[in-house]
Amino acid sequence: MFLAKVLVGNVTLGNATYSRPPRLNPLTPGYELYDTCVDKISDPSIFVVFDNCQCYPYYLIKYKAVSDLVNICE
Repeated sequence: MFLAKVLVGNVTLGNATYSRPPRLNPLTPGYELYDTCVDKISDPSIFVVFDNCQCYPYYLIKYKAVSDLVNICE
């Protein structure tokens, strides 16, 4: 698993059909897009970024399965 620093920028509510973020202002021609989509604007827990330049891998976290557990409570 990676722990990353992510620049989220301008956020909007996401949609599962998006392959890129929507335009900042749909009435204005041009290609200024939102940077990130989220699941909830007020309290987001899912962030979707569309440009890998917004992400910086900070730590690589490795897990190892432990097979022999010792119960010290008995």
